[in-house]
Amino acid sequence: ATWPVGDGPGPLGLELDGNNNVYVAVATFDPATHGVYRVSPDGVSSRLPGSAAIAFPNDVSFDPAGNLYVSDTIAGGVWRFPPNQAAEPWFVDPLLAGNGSAGFPFPIGANGLAWSDGTVHVVNTELSHLVSIPVSDDGSPGAPVVTSHPQYVAPDGIAVGSDGRIYTALIAQSSIAALDPATGSLEYLATAKDGVDFASSLTFGEGVLDPMSLYAVNFAVGPPGAGPALLRVGAGTAGEALERPVIPTGVPGLLGQDHTGITVPDIEEAIGWFTDVIGCQAPLTFGPFRDDEGTFLQDLLDVDPRAVINQITMVRCGNGSNIELFEYEAPDQDTTNPRNSDYGGHHLAFYVQDIDAAVAYMDGQGVERFLGPLPVTDGPAAGQVINYFRAPWGDFIELISYPDGMAYEATADTILWSPKDPTR
Repeated sequence: ATWPVGDGPGPLGLELDGNNNVYVAVATFDPATHGVYRVSPDGVSSRLPGSAAIAFPNDVSFDPAGNLYVSDTIAGGVWRFPPNQAAEPWFVDPLLAGNGSAGFPFPIGANGLAWSDGTVHVVNTELSHLVSIPVSDDGSPGAPVVTSHPQYVAPDGIAVGSDGRIYTALIAQSSIAALDPATGSLEYLATAKDGVDFASSLTFGEGVLDPMSLYAVNFAVGPPGAGPALLRVGAGTAGEALERPVIPTGVPGLLGQDHTGITVPDIEEAIGWFTDVIGCQAPLTFGPFRDDEGTFLQDLLDVDPRAVINQITMVRCGNGSNIELFEYEAPDQDTTNPRNSDYGGHHLAFYVQDIDAAVAYMDGQGVERFLGPLPVTDGPAAGQVINYFRAPWGDFIELISYPDGMAYEATADTILWSPKDPTR
């Protein structure tokens, strides 16, 4: 994946989730392009919502619940992306604000960031200290704790060790050191003589093969040194065990389909047909709705502002999603029904246990029937039998049955929901 970087440094912090998606903080100084991007394993890149509000996205880190924390270097704070939600400012404080002492056209405040054991650790490069922010039970930030040391100058990227120390790239010193928040002590692990050249990012090796290595990236922005490189430093301890969260995709909290809405010309006729012929029940009726002066219905439903909803009735048909019936009047109303091949074409399908008996019943009720019952004998849908009908007002109705299941189920990880086994 590539991004236009404009006048900014471009990609900075990286993080993985449990699905091997890569999350990248990209700083471009352009609200249209900067922010945090998710890159799927096949290379598809998408910007997370709310990214434009982050002034300078720098480092990123997940907690086990899937909240993604992002340091904002210019604004001096931490943003949070809850799973599948837009960015929100989580902790903004002078402790994370830069003071301009680094000599850049903008302050270099909040920089390296790592979540560990209920705490978000963030370093402030220009103020040269570590800020540890506990995460409260409700997800809000607790009282910050500051750790500093006379030699802990210009911290950049960080990683948390299993010993609780914060392993830090001290960029201006071309050094890597470990700061202990519990005692305030500092231990140097590597310096310029070991090939460190303005190192900016750190991460521990993972898994059983390489748990004791600390990897560092040379930013190499100062006087000539070792140059850009990936370094491996013996840390003497393993990195903290990471739990990569599996971030669900789609609408947060989605449980399933609640209803399908259709507009009918005569709602009483439709209610009677669904209840008397199909066997549904109609427990809920409400309306009318209109706005004779404003644009309420236009804004809500993208209909003509003078449209009127005479009535809405919800019907329930056995064990399945509800059907919402609408009766409208509108100046620009199109009274033709779309065919199945037209945009907006649709049908309602009802599962039956005995397709032959159900078709014979519909014939006895005088419902217009199309070709069928048609058995599907090949391909992944083999096992189903279908027959289409037309309701009196023109909507298409399908009866479907697959008592022995369908062929795809033998190898599928996910089985389609069916009213014959709704808990499966």
